[in-house]
Amino acid sequence: MPFPENGSQRGDEPSKGRVAYHSGTILGLEVPLGIKWHESAGQNGVDGMRSLRILLTGSLCFVSAVGLEFWVYPWAVYFGNFTYGFGSTLASYLIVALVVGVVASAASFSLSLYRSMPAVGQALMTGVSMLTALCVFGLILGPFGLDIPGTRARGIFFSEWKFMTFATEVSAPASILAGLVAWLIVRREQRILRAAVR
Repeated sequence: MPFPENGSQRGDEPSKGRVAYHSGTILGLEVPLGIKWHESAGQNGVDGMRSLRILLTGSLCFVSAVGLEFWVYPWAVYFGNFTYGFGSTLASYLIVALVVGVVASAASFSLSLYRSMPAVGQALMTGVSMLTALCVFGLILGPFGLDIPGTRARGIFFSEWKFMTFATEVSAPASILAGLVAWLIVRREQRILRAAVR
């Protein structure tokens, strides 16, 4: 009689897993080899790394985008030399950086669904997809003339040819950072899965 998966009794619904339960035959009796327990633990570890990747990528890209914005678009110029309010100017910096962080998290989530993809592929696709989305965002607020209500985002970051500066000096470094995080965490996920099936 086949040994029930995950310790369930006969007739119970077996739990689902990405690695099949392995058993062996000793003296004509089928006995468990304990692989299912390891697979479950490994899968939990991978799920935890996936959540960490999404959260860490978004947070790091948000923080880096804030720093890059203040470096590339100095506060002394865009607040000190204009008559716009403090609140709307600060909101412009933070909201645009938040968009960068959200796009980074979305790219990480989408690519994390392809767990068979190598770490290098995950890193490249995360960075490229994020950069593409942010370039489209820059085009919408730049040449297409849209703006975020209540902010000066378009005037600071995207008017005239500034959208090109945003793409090369904010979006590109943040995308590289997202790809690096993906590479590091996917490598760790793959080590967890390899250890789970040994």
